[in-house]
Amino acid sequence: MYRKDYLDKQMEQLGRVLAKLLSDLIGQKTPGESAALAHEILTNELTFGLTDLLAIPDHELVKTLLETQKIDAANLEKLADVLMQIAPTENTDGRLNLYRKSLLLLQYVNVSEKI
Repeated sequence: MYRKDYLDKQMEQLGRVLAKLLSDLIGQKTPGESAALAHEILTNELTFGLTDLLAIPDHELVKTLLETQKIDAANLEKLADVLMQIAPTENTDGRLNLYRKSLLLLQYVNVSEKI
């Protein structure tokens, strides 16, 4: 019971952090600020940065986030939104990679909500 409560609290906290990050990204004036802010917050809250997230193979992305980072579907959707906000700040390859990962996360959320 205690462990479940602890995990629920951690997921709620992660959701608040991702929501704040998204809010801050929308308010940023320069693309460099957005990417730096996202990297800093992801590193502090998820124990890996944007570079690490982009290095996860597409076919392992959702599994890795669910199992090793203990992210739930609602937070996956927020993370996808964050990636979408950061994407325009990247070069072409980085932008495509961010959009692809965001789409994978949203597809998983869409399928999991139908179950």
